[in-house]
Amino acid sequence: MQFWSALEAYIERGESAVVVLVAHSTRHSPGTPGAKMFVTSSSTQYGTIGGGIMEAEIRHEALRSFVTRQVLPTKAEHLVHRAKGGQASGLLCAGEQTNIHWYITPDMAGEISLLADFERDGRPGKLEIWDGGYRIGEGMVDPRVGPITFQSGDDWRYTETIFEWNRATIVGGGHCGLALSRVLTQLGYHTTVIDTRADCPTVAENLYANEIRIVDDYLDAGGAITRHALQHVVVMTKDAGSDFQALLGISKLGHIPYLGVMGSPAKIRSIFKSLKAAGVSEEFLERLRGPIGLRIKSNRPEEIAISVAAEFLQLREELFPYNKWSAPADT
Repeated sequence: MQFWSALEAYIERGESAVVVLVAHSTRHSPGTPGAKMFVTSSSTQYGTIGGGIMEAEIRHEALRSFVTRQVLPTKAEHLVHRAKGGQASGLLCAGEQTNIHWYITPDMAGEISLLADFERDGRPGKLEIWDGGYRIGEGMVDPRVGPITFQSGDDWRYTETIFEWNRATIVGGGHCGLALSRVLTQLGYHTTVIDTRADCPTVAENLYANEIRIVDDYLDAGGAITRHALQHVVVMTKDAGSDFQALLGISKLGHIPYLGVMGSPAKIRSIFKSLKAAGVSEEFLERLRGPIGLRIKSNRPEEIAISVAAEFLQLREELFPYNKWSAPADT
């Protein structure tokens, strides 16, 4: 279940909660910007911002506030991951992170439901939190900025675009497409599968993808791809001819950060040759990756899926600069 939808269920039952969001972190920190957790007045804990003693202390403080019926103030807490000293988190993993603490009461059920609606509907929302206040409303997706911005200092402000930023489209719903859907969903990607075969068993049994789109021809695959600037597009259809058709259609789109095709080197060379003969631009061919995935001698669909997903993670800072880690301060 998505984070705000999960929280909504507790708040609508009349519970209170402490929500903690990671606003900023440096390399080696276990919590990354946008990571979330909440603790409810019924002692339920959901999500994670890094684990360990840091989360245990947050849970303890939250539960104590529920017992004393003390509404905790909204705050931005900067932590350094070390055992002792000023601002120490108690963790030994190095790095730093800033956590936003936001106390939620039952009378805020409408606002939490609005955040949950943004998640469910797939439309961008905007959450702003500052010392003493918050605002929730419609938002917009700007790949140049990314999902999180944080202004530190006394007048700190946390801003998040509520949207599934990690997105992947798999063209080809066969065994490898099914396995990759499962892995990417576990990693938090919004996953779309495109195929021409509504009656294909691996398409019909794919309960992991967020969307299944059936097209008449793989040449139409490009028209079924949305949010180009956020996409990882993987072509892994049933044969080289279908791969070629899909890529030919995709070549007419704008820039896609990750675009790759599965297959052996010989198959990839054949597809590149056909695309070039069809007049596809050199710029498109230079961006097209193939064979895809990390080189781990993968053959089974599950192994191929892991190798492709690992390549996504390996390249995420390069493809989406807002994922780059900050350098820790000298402390």
